[in-house]
Amino acid sequence: MNDIFSEHFARRKNLLTRIDARIKIIFVILGIAVVISTRTPIVPFITGFLVLLSLLNEKVNFKVLIFRLSAPLGIAATVLFIKIFIFHQSPAEAVLLISKIIGSTSLVLFLSMTTTMDKILTACHWFKVSGTWVQICLVTYRYIFVLLEDAFTVFQAQKVRLGYTSLFRSMHSIGILAGMTIIRAYDQSVATYEAMVLRGYGKNY
Repeated sequence: MNDIFSEHFARRKNLLTRIDARIKIIFVILGIAVVISTRTPIVPFITGFLVLLSLLNEKVNFKVLIFRLSAPLGIAATVLFIKIFIFHQSPAEAVLLISKIIGSTSLVLFLSMTTTMDKILTACHWFKVSGTWVQICLVTYRYIFVLLEDAFTVFQAQKVRLGYTSLFRSMHSIGILAGMTIIRAYDQSVATYEAMVLRGYGKNY
């Protein structure tokens, strides 16, 4: 879990991590603009291939890359199914959309796996992004890992109690896990808000 969700790869010392975060943000934004505006799937697919190749060249774990891409690839497969079998659009249009999803996601993955969050937010501050937005992003990023740890603890407890021995029990356990994670997120948000108010955060922040 640490390899998948942490900044383990972004904190390594290599050519990609040494590039200034501002340069990488500009590169990613321009790259996404090109990928979205193109009318051929060749450009997005080449972009995605080159990005993944550069990450693998810097010894990024292939399994981690696949895991991080699994969600957008699942969305792409769903879009492909809907466009072809429900809206009866041509496969070419569906492939073009999928290529844009893969190309854009690969660029974002490149940024997240070669740049730590503190450097990204520092660059955003340099670009005159709202300080409130930067602080919200920082707090959100911090508590993502808190909630992941809580969810993993619950998952381990369910697994020990044989909560995933059958399809029905697995679905039931996943529902409980999701519900507890949402409740925990709400409780944590209230506690964090109260702590921030006590430390002087108000309307002007």
